[in-house]
Amino acid sequence: MKALAITILSFALCITTLSAQDKYIPKNNFKFGYGSSYLKTGEYFGKLQYLEFNRSVFKPVSIGIIGSRVRASQIQDDGIEQKTKSNQAELNLYLLPINNNVNSVKIGGGVVYRQMDYSTINTEFPSDDWKTTRTEQFGFSASLEYEVYVARHIILGSKASFQQFEDKDRVYSWGLNFGFRF
Repeated sequence: MKALAITILSFALCITTLSAQDKYIPKNNFKFGYGSSYLKTGEYFGKLQYLEFNRSVFKPVSIGIIGSRVRASQIQDDGIEQKTKSNQAELNLYLLPINNNVNSVKIGGGVVYRQMDYSTINTEFPSDDWKTTRTEQFGFSASLEYEVYVARHIILGSKASFQQFEDKDRVYSWGLNFGFRF
């Protein structure tokens, strides 16, 4: 009787091990994204570009490192043109409630560092030079991502995020991304 139970358990363990190898999910991914961003301070709408690297720590948790750039400009009623350029670095921790060979959903948050240049010029006096102010700030971010795996190593996805900084500035962004898993 013991031999039969051990044989059945060994057979079940072998089948489980073989099926787990068949469902291998790569641990790393690298993505490039493009989208739009809304900067609450100044009411700017801008273009967002980002690079993201993710590493799975274990199946439901991953760590992400993101570098992004936002450019925005607007002309106010009083003849002053404003331009904004922002470079950011983020470190996020993600929880993956759905993570399989077809798709994944990531919910996460982390810390963000931003270096931002605000530039202004009076368009009524074109001889004036651009006046630029640079700020550096820390903050936190929250994001939601959805990814579809077109092939075993190709990723198509979408990401929405929110960032809050020290000076109460908020940034809302959404973008599409493309990448690969390895």
